[in-house]
Amino acid sequence: MAYNPTFYATDDDKLNIARGLTKYSQVVNIFGYNANVSTEFIPLWEANTAYPFPTSNVGMEIKSSDATDTDVTIKIIGLDSNYQSVVEVVNLNGTTEVDLTKEFFRINTMITTSGNANGVVTLSGNTGSPVYGKIRRGDGKNQTSFYTVPAGHNFYLYRIDAFSATANANKYLTFRNFSKLSSGVDLRVAETTFTNQMNIQRRLPFKYSGNTDIVFEAKSSNQTNEVGIFAEGILIEEGQHFE
Repeated sequence: MAYNPTFYATDDDKLNIARGLTKYSQVVNIFGYNANVSTEFIPLWEANTAYPFPTSNVGMEIKSSDATDTDVTIKIIGLDSNYQSVVEVVNLNGTTEVDLTKEFFRINTMITTSGNANGVVTLSGNTGSPVYGKIRRGDGKNQTSFYTVPAGHNFYLYRIDAFSATANANKYLTFRNFSKLSSGVDLRVAETTFTNQMNIQRRLPFKYSGNTDIVFEAKSSNQTNEVGIFAEGILIEEGQHFE
């Protein structure tokens, strides 16, 4: 039997998607972390700043903070300005910048495919700024709380978990999720407060259409906090079922 995830996907369906046994669909996991969330909303990623979403395709470069990182390979997965998939695999050359051969409009994933970097891996514009992604030592993957839905696809969000180091009842976190449409419109999807843990699990998933930036942010009621997020959902080609 085929199911349309606009309505509901069973646990067996989700397992089969994760195993790669279904057509037209795949699991998307979003991991974000920020060690210095202050009293202003900020995305959960490796740089303690707002994220510099490009307005057009950008040439980029990548390097490590450690000169010994010459046998490390990084796979970069993103989109161009038409929201079509762009993938490039790059070999690091220590602290020397390596220019990417392809231009990117959005970065969804940076992941180590061979070797283990001894330094921090930084992806930036080809003049050294701004920073578009980082992989901290020992992580093997970027930790960014945003994801852009490719053209011709829909993303169905099922679950969000957020965690904080605080257990102080007098200090709390505010979490919000919003989407940035390609038309330039920003839509706030959810906002809530929590102390040290929050979970949102939807029986019926929330739909994000293609060409949409999904952003998760947090702020603290006072001082700074470490905040992490895990979100999961299903990406499916528009007009298709999974079976």
